Amino acid sequence: METYQINTFDLKQIEPDPPKMTIMGAISFDSQGNIYLGFYHKYVSLDLNYNLRWKYDTQDEDISFRSTPAIDEETGRLYVGTKANEKSKFIAINLSDGSLAWAYDTGKDVYSSPSLKNGMLYFGSEAMKLHVLTIDGNLVYDINFEEDFTWASPIIDSQGILYMGGMRGFVFAVDIN
Repeated sequence: METYQINTFDLKQIEPDPPKMTIMGAISFDSQGNIYLGFYHKYVSLDLNYNLRWKYDTQDEDISFRSTPAIDEETGRLYVGTKANEKSKFIAINLSDGSLAWAYDTGKDVYSSPSLKNGMLYFGSEAMKLHVLTIDGNLVYDINFEEDFTWASPIIDSQGILYMGGMRGFVFAVDIN
């Protein structure tokens, strides 16, 4: 029988008295091994030794993070959606210091993990839309699907076809070229 070493890091070292400590958003890493994770209404970055690099706080207890972020080291930003009903946003956080670079109001929850291709961000929202933004947070266009794909994350193939699954068994393919 093999044994494995399991290391744990208690987030209460960062947030001593949290109202909730569920890690809803996925954990991500950059090329330097820095760790990025969202919990409750905060996003944090830790170094390889679990030391806090920075903490971003939305200052709104109704907001939570649910998706895996897109990390773009070229722009130095982390891109992620929030869940906050009509106050939901898609945001960009600066990797260097955890400051907010920009926020885009989606009006509905974003559980979808974004895809990044050719300087554009693609993600779905509970508004039944595929949103396309520039890396600076400007809306390029959105597509109404009349289908719920709240949980689906888009993926883009080498031909520039974006694929996304729907809640009722549909798969959507959109040529983004």
